[in-house]
Amino acid sequence: MTFESRTYDQTMSSLQIDAETKDRYLDALGKMIEFLKSIKNTEQVFNTQKLDSYYNTCAYEIEKARVRILEKQKDSNISNNELAIDICRCLTEPQNSEYNIKNKTACDDAIDKELGVVHWSSINFRENKAVSQRWDDLVYKCTGKKPNHAEIAGEYVGTNNFGSQSVITLYNSGTLIIQSEGLEMIGGRWTGTADDLNLYTKDDFGNEVLFGNAKIREDGLQITSGGGFYRRR
Repeated sequence: MTFESRTYDQTMSSLQIDAETKDRYLDALGKMIEFLKSIKNTEQVFNTQKLDSYYNTCAYEIEKARVRILEKQKDSNISNNELAIDICRCLTEPQNSEYNIKNKTACDDAIDKELGVVHWSSINFRENKAVSQRWDDLVYKCTGKKPNHAEIAGEYVGTNNFGSQSVITLYNSGTLIIQSEGLEMIGGRWTGTADDLNLYTKDDFGNEVLFGNAKIREDGLQITSGGGFYRRR
């Protein structure tokens, strides 16, 4: 076997190791260098097979060290990036805010990790209760509010301000009908969310007026500002 003396930089170059991580595994390379130094300028007869094996083993260990270091660097970069991302800002700021535009990918990655999913925005929370619960917990952590998943559409039965039984029917289309004993059926529309619902009807002149504000829960509809409760039917 022909022995070729190699410098530290030459050895690193031959193993395709980048400059930034050279000092990280100098110890591993040092074992090989020290061995080569110990046999340099001696008159002993080398067992070329043994020397080849030792050199290959050292090179293999160095390569493993390089891979481990690069993996740790990658994990460290991810962790540092996650630490720099404010997941609550991702959730609470408008999607067109400067923060969310600049950090869209990082925000999505952070939310994915929090929920334990891939591509969280494509998840159907209604079909995945476990993920839905983790989402609710995240929203609560960021806003202090528990999300309201109550279905808005439905029939709600209660007593109106005149003491008559009344049925309020809300449709997915955004329209509504109010049927009360002794009164004509009233049509209208609704807007808003389960936590802040606006109910509109029309007066005798055909003008749209606010019938009332309401909140929807799983068990029914509560008219706010002193209104009554209508149970879900």
